[in-house]
Amino acid sequence: PALAHFDLVGGVLLFLFGLYYRLVPQAGASALAIVQGWLHIVGAIVFPVGVAIVISKGESLVAIPIVGSLVVLMAVVLFAAIVFRTTKA
Repeated sequence: PALAHFDLVGGVLLFLFGLYYRLVPQAGASALAIVQGWLHIVGAIVFPVGVAIVISKGESLVAIPIVGSLVVLMAVVLFAAIVFRTTKA
């Protein structure tokens, strides 16, 4: 399960973000895009590592993947804001 989460969250979403930033260079050049990218990278590491920890150590550490998933969610919401901001221009 941790590998599947890492592949989907870490790979697929980051690919889609990069594809959009490649197609719309002014969106990728903003400071907000840099923050969004790093936020996603941190969340994409914490989330599957947290899932692996919960699987191996037990349910008492369930807060780790929850925090990681919330960080990924913040990065996705920030990406949506960047998309809406650049499509109006």
